[in-house]
Amino acid sequence: FSHNTMAERSASRRQARSAASGGTDLVGVSQETLQEFQGAFMYYCHPDGNAGDDINQERLNEAGLDKLIRGLGWSGALKAKDMLRETGKNELDFIGFRDMMIARMKASETEEAIRAQFEKFDPRQTRKIPKAEMLTALRKLGRRPLTEAQIEELLYIPGIHDDEYFYYEKFLESFFGQKGKATTE
Repeated sequence: FSHNTMAERSASRRQARSAASGGTDLVGVSQETLQEFQGAFMYYCHPDGNAGDDINQERLNEAGLDKLIRGLGWSGALKAKDMLRETGKNELDFIGFRDMMIARMKASETEEAIRAQFEKFDPRQTRKIPKAEMLTALRKLGRRPLTEAQIEELLYIPGIHDDEYFYYEKFLESFFGQKGKATTE
C-alpha cells in the first residue's frame, strides 16, 4: 500500500488529460468533451469507484458499453453491439470509444446543418417541401447544383417523396439512420 505524493497525483492528471486526447490535439473537439468521455468511460469500467490509474489499460464489454451509451444519452440509433462489430472485438478500449463517439458527433453536426438548410424551405416546420420547389432548388442552388442523374438517384430512395411533397426528415433518416424524428403528415 503506497500513498500518492502530490507530484505523482499531478503526473497522473497530466497522463489522464493526455490519454483523453490520445496525446494529440483533436481538431473540433473540446478538452472538456474529451474529459467527459474519459470520466464516463472510467465510471462504467469501474462503477464501484475503484478505477485503475491508466485508462489505456481499461476495456468495456458489450454490457458496460451499452450502459455507457445510455448514460451519455446516445441510446436509440447507437448500439453497443454495432460499435463492437465495427472493431471486430468483444471489448472496446478508450481510444476506440473516443474515436467512435467523435465520428458520431461530427456526423450529427453534419445532419443538423443539412436539416437547417431544408428548414429554410419549410418556414411552417411541416417537415415537407413542395416537390417542384425542392427540385428547382436542387437543380439551381448551391456551389454545385445536382445533375439530373443525381436527382433521379435521390428520388429513387423509398418514402422520401410523393407527387406533391419531398419529406426531408425521411431523407435524413435514410441517409443518417433512424432517429425517431421522421414523420410524414
